[in-house]
Amino acid sequence: MFDKLGIDLQIKEMRVEQIIPWLVNGTADVCSTPPGILMAAWDSAPTLQHFVFGNLFTGYAIIAQPDAGLKTYREYRIAGLPPVEAARRAIAPMRGKVFAYPPEDAIKPFIDVALEKGGLSLKDVDPLVVDDPLTVNAMRRKRQILKLEGPLRESRYRAKAIYRFLRRKICL
Repeated sequence: MFDKLGIDLQIKEMRVEQIIPWLVNGTADVCSTPPGILMAAWDSAPTLQHFVFGNLFTGYAIIAQPDAGLKTYREYRIAGLPPVEAARRAIAPMRGKVFAYPPEDAIKPFIDVALEKGGLSLKDVDPLVVDDPLTVNAMRRKRQILKLEGPLRESRYRAKAIYRFLRRKICL
């Protein structure tokens, strides 16, 4: 089908850190990438464009220690709060708390949007920015109260997701 349009698709594997340079220098014309990679490059590569993407943050969650006394978005919704207020109440208690997340640029849009839902920004939390294995260890040692987590991993810590995007049909 593509060849009829003069498009020669060639599959190349690349490391995530090669995506932006290869697109900018023409080594690749199109690629499949997490949307956050392109979002993080908006300032340095403004000519790059998204043309198809789906669920940016499916499965990502901010998780809390089970004894932190925080309520989940879902608990607020079950109690009858509208979505915007439930999100605000679930996220707002993060103010001043230690929040661990990896240094990857691709996840920053999720963090920014999640905090914004609670009326916060990164300036309002105590960040612990370390590689994911170190955030896991810090969570186990209870060095932090909150942690960013990828899809379906929060059960490892018996923590609860205080806010989960898209999987529960929450629109950004």
